[in-house]
Amino acid sequence: MSGDELARLLARQEAAFERLFDQLREASAGQPDSAAKLSSAVRTALAFAGENPEEARLLLRDVLGGEPELSMRIFGYHRRLAGLMREQCEARDRMSLPEVTEQALIGGAAALVGTYFARGREADLAGLEDELAEFLLRPYLGGGPG
Repeated sequence: MSGDELARLLARQEAAFERLFDQLREASAGQPDSAAKLSSAVRTALAFAGENPEEARLLLRDVLGGEPELSMRIFGYHRRLAGLMREQCEARDRMSLPEVTEQALIGGAAALVGTYFARGREADLAGLEDELAEFLLRPYLGGGPG
């Protein structure tokens, strides 16, 4: 990939992420508790992916896809999403988690959504909402599945 191609890709990816991030913040604002905030954010993220498949693909590019700058950006996006999740959960007196755990949760969620795209199942993303919200929230709540 040439430098110009990479720069255009990174600019498109950055714009897609900022649009998604703004939608996530807006979706969770005003929700009564961390579970509702997280559920709303998951629903919004899955809707974004389903309605904007090309932008979603930009955000789901392989973290180790051969372009170091692209990989670092994706890691940065995951850190920002983890920070948003932490902010929403800790504001409601949920237990704090190590940063690496939060990043792993975001990475796992992204990998799961990515498998739906890889299999051409974008239309089925809405069916993941409850399980994905539970996956992301459970470590903050402690205990086993309930």
